[in-house]
Amino acid sequence: MVLSTCNRTEIYAICDHPQKLIEMLCTHTHGQMKDFMEHGYQYYGTCAIEHLFKVAAGLDSQIIGDYEILSQLKMAVKEARENGCINYFMDRVISFAFQASKEIKSTTQLSSGTLSVSYAAIKIIKEKIEDLQNKKILLIGAGKFGHNIGKNLKAYLPGSTLFFSNRTDRKALDLAEECGGQFVPYDSIASAVNDADVIIVSTAAESYTLYPSLFTVPKSHLILDLSVPKNVDPALQNIEGVSLLNVDEISMILDKTISLRKAEIPKAMSVINSTVEELVEWYRKRLNRQFSINEKGKAGNIKKALFSNHLICPVGLRQNERAIRL
Repeated sequence: MVLSTCNRTEIYAICDHPQKLIEMLCTHTHGQMKDFMEHGYQYYGTCAIEHLFKVAAGLDSQIIGDYEILSQLKMAVKEARENGCINYFMDRVISFAFQASKEIKSTTQLSSGTLSVSYAAIKIIKEKIEDLQNKKILLIGAGKFGHNIGKNLKAYLPGSTLFFSNRTDRKALDLAEECGGQFVPYDSIASAVNDADVIIVSTAAESYTLYPSLFTVPKSHLILDLSVPKNVDPALQNIEGVSLLNVDEISMILDKTISLRKAEIPKAMSVINSTVEELVEWYRKRLNRQFSINEKGKAGNIKKALFSNHLICPVGLRQNERAIRL
């Protein structure tokens, strides 16, 4: 099974030696063996299984508790199954990994809170404004990050009216169409900011995009500056009715979430260790059952041979058979 994400490519397999997998990986990615030996990693046996469990639970992600990896893992499993690459044992290991991941999600806070700036913005808007129905939200900036914000606004604030503006009008128009919002030409930005209840700035301008002189109508505004560097003049905080938060203040919310998730790691590892033990116990029982089946088969073959050749009497056969069973 091959798992490929934004920051990893892993091969999970049952084989004689990992060297075969390393050679396969280097060959198909046109990589160098020496680079793998310097930067790659190898796990064997229960260590490999434990690693898979950590990956499924989000413990090995760039962002602790990120469950995006779980959907990517499921796609990798689906691809492997469709190509006949997963045997019975590996299928059971994967099932146990999903079982542990589900239990961790339901019994710990490893994935609680938000670690996305764009989603943190949504959370702040909901906390700061009680009734968002028919509120006007203006997003300035239609780059890659702006697209993420726009999609979140559409998904999580469906009752609001969305407006999109950008220095390049075409980008704002495309984003407005994609998110079901209204396009605002950048030349009309002054009118738009005065009319908006919430303003989100996500631009990369060299100078401030929003500044005090733009605000000429007395009104309450919540302004979120998600730009790096800051694109909203801090002097806006001096205007009555304006509440301004920048990306640094939003990052403090994310830091608290990270601390909370890190505190949950021991609980998550306890679930993983317990599930690995369950898997090992299942495997032992399977081996014992298979051994018993094999030995019964051997005993049956011996019994047939003894009777057909009249080598020993029935009493001797029973004694012999009993010894074989023991």
